Amino acid sequence: MRKFIKVLSVLAILFVAIVSKSNAQQCNLQGVVKYKYNDYIGYEIDDGAEIYIISVSSVPNINFQDWEKYQKLAKDYMHFLDFKNEFGITYARTFCLSEAEEKVLDSLESKCFSESIYIKTNAEFIALVDGTGKYSLQLPFGEYYILAKSNNRKRPIIMELDGRIILKKETIDKPNKILSFEFDY
Repeated sequence: MRKFIKVLSVLAILFVAIVSKSNAQQCNLQGVVKYKYNDYIGYEIDDGAEIYIISVSSVPNINFQDWEKYQKLAKDYMHFLDFKNEFGITYARTFCLSEAEEKVLDSLESKCFSESIYIKTNAEFIALVDGTGKYSLQLPFGEYYILAKSNNRKRPIIMELDGRIILKKETIDKPNKILSFEFDY
């Protein structure tokens, strides 16, 4: 009988260890998604925004530096359009976006656009931002690309006609993580 109790105790300890280990390998990822409404009101909740998550190992060909460069040039392009309308193309080309930079933007947009489609169609986890601007989901520890698509902020660039996109590369290694997104102009 004692042997049976000892074996049962060992099995119970092993079961608790396995269950707690599997629970410890999960992360509660949550955040708030906002978009800039205007300079007077500021940021509003981005109800209906979408979050797509895929493991880095599932998309080995993404060059994250290209995405960062795309984001910078796309923002410069928005300034270029504003300055072009107000001060003319010469001023806008000089201070905002050169023709060479615009060609680089076109090339990066094409590459990033195809990668964003791949991420959206092959996402391992998807969350929809609710009416309070929040999203939350459980995912295993690992390294991920997290793509957020705005429902309320767009750009006159083919890739972002349907909604601004931000891509982040994140290591998920804690039980709780807050990752928020803010879409400016």
